[in-house]
Amino acid sequence: MRVVVFVVLFLPLVAVGQRDHIVSFRDKLVVTSVLNTKSESFDFTSSTDQSLEYSTADITGFGFGVDYKWLTFEFTKRLSSKGSDEVYGHTENFGIGFGFTMPKWYFRNFFEIYSGYHLTNPDFIDFNYLDSTGGYPYRPDISSVRYYASWNWVFNDENYSSMASLWQLERQEKSAGSWVAGGTYSYGSAIGDSAFIPAIQKPNFEQASNWREVSSRSIAANVGYQYTFVLSDSRKWFLHLGLTPGLGMNWSNAFDESEDDYVDLPTRAVFLTEGRFIVGYNGDQWYFGVSSIGYSSFAAGAEVSPVSNFNSYNRLYLGYRFTLPKKVEESLNIIGL
Repeated sequence: MRVVVFVVLFLPLVAVGQRDHIVSFRDKLVVTSVLNTKSESFDFTSSTDQSLEYSTADITGFGFGVDYKWLTFEFTKRLSSKGSDEVYGHTENFGIGFGFTMPKWYFRNFFEIYSGYHLTNPDFIDFNYLDSTGGYPYRPDISSVRYYASWNWVFNDENYSSMASLWQLERQEKSAGSWVAGGTYSYGSAIGDSAFIPAIQKPNFEQASNWREVSSRSIAANVGYQYTFVLSDSRKWFLHLGLTPGLGMNWSNAFDESEDDYVDLPTRAVFLTEGRFIVGYNGDQWYFGVSSIGYSSFAAGAEVSPVSNFNSYNRLYLGYRFTLPKKVEESLNIIGL
């Protein structure tokens, strides 16, 4: 019983500890306008190390984000991009993501649905495919579902702020970094009306030649390092770099048309990696910048793998911090905000 009481009393003290060179804006309502691009790809590798890749067209979207204290939320809507549709084919997308960000830890997750993929290596069908058609081989029937969630502990939260780089809920005024460690869960699936492998390539991808649906689940432990460079005397310009690789296990299966049934694939090791590049201005009220975040999954020792995929998020943002009326702030406190 004494141990329980000690933990309950001690945890708040840990979360509140002294934080040097970090200015907090967590009591402000942070509203951001966002212009972003995102895409997803997945590939198959043959026994001769050939890689056959399907990718979406780049999705350009415009939207907004709202951040307050520990809660972050962002929504964007796809803009028209007819020029790229002519070359890569049309891709539809629905995506949503949110997170919880504290000084000592952060949780992020996103859910994405894509439909409409193109084959990125058209020479696998015909050496003159692009010249003769003017576009990449397009599969409007292929759709995918992707869910990704990660939780990480920040070891040097006294001098380094994950919130300052990701969501500008704080400002870091002295260059510093931190090791981070945690866990990641990833789920992905892709399905088509017919086999993914073109008929002419079936002899080179014998194991996956008749697959038209694949799905995989991965769990990994991750350890990485993040660093924020403060670039000016005003302490408001910054550059952030981060790499958080993870190693875990993957479970996958596929639907084989020739057997008219699902086949389980061998359990194997998997690498899950998050990489970040962010540069921007973080003022007292206004802030803006550019961020690029990528998530990749790769299965080790797989002759043919449905696990290998890549998600990219490139973001141009402009935001402003508002002081909430006292009555609104008190109402939000009732629900824990």
